[in-house]
Amino acid sequence: DSAWKQFPLPYGPLVADLQGVVAWLANLCSFLPAKAEFLLAAALFKAVFAASLLACACLARDICRHLGRSDHDVAFVAVLWNPLLLNEGIATAHNESLVLLTLLIALRGALVGRGAVSGFSLGLGVLTKIVPVLLGPVLLVWAMRRRQLLGFAIGGCSSLVLLGLYYLRFFDEPGALDFLQKQSGVVGASPAWAIATVLGIDTPNVLTVGRGIVVVVVLVMSVQLWRRPEPEQLLHASAAILAAMVCFGTGHFGPWYHIWWIPLAMIGRPGFLQRFALVATVTAPLCYVAWTSARILDERHEWVQLSMGLLVPAVVACFWRPTASD
Repeated sequence: DSAWKQFPLPYGPLVADLQGVVAWLANLCSFLPAKAEFLLAAALFKAVFAASLLACACLARDICRHLGRSDHDVAFVAVLWNPLLLNEGIATAHNESLVLLTLLIALRGALVGRGAVSGFSLGLGVLTKIVPVLLGPVLLVWAMRRRQLLGFAIGGCSSLVLLGLYYLRFFDEPGALDFLQKQSGVVGASPAWAIATVLGIDTPNVLTVGRGIVVVVVLVMSVQLWRRPEPEQLLHASAAILAAMVCFGTGHFGPWYHIWWIPLAMIGRPGFLQRFALVATVTAPLCYVAWTSARILDERHEWVQLSMGLLVPAVVACFWRPTASD
């Protein structure tokens, strides 16, 4: 893993501060052996992201309750005991559950009429990982249609003030934003990667087309939400945009890594996207079987990731029609 030790942090400044706090807390126990101090830091990270996942489950239940649905407890369990979320958010102690938490707070704020909370939480999500910026247009459309625009603008501007402070701290030196370009150069399993591999095309060229598709999806979902500003349409639009980002807009690490769209699709309206998410919840973690058995990061296992994370769930979702008992 030596190459990663020289790799600039590819996430937002909130993650940098979180890592700093965890390192500081662990270092308070510097009287421990070095290995014990390291294990303490890892345990603290897992605790933070476990708490984030618990909060996500509570928010999913609250959103379903707000929508007047009777399956809100099912939504709670589906998020908290989701094998894909448990694997990515806690077992590997990654920051995806924190990103998901900011998204769910933003969506809940929009649904209950708290535009300022929605705008500020979206900004916090961007400061955690840049991906939530994709939901900016649909949340803006929702705020305009539901007369929450002033609050949404106040919340968004508040997060911009925080961004300005972080700029002065992290990004005011030449080359400080180079991590964005470096992160874009990391390519893993995705439909874009598969097309480039099969056709012998440079992956960046395919990703350019794929990202164009994501922009189209954002525009289409925004127009649909403008025409039908309904709560379930907001959830569906958000899930569809993030799923399109995973499928077309990036090649980073594969579908088992970018998991924020899964809960949004599961608590959204029934349909292909919901079935897709439910199946991927079970099959995508199986990608780790190949990864952990290889024990080498650059071992070729992308086709297993792509198959179990996207292709198999997509095929099953096309033919599976769950009944009421399911």
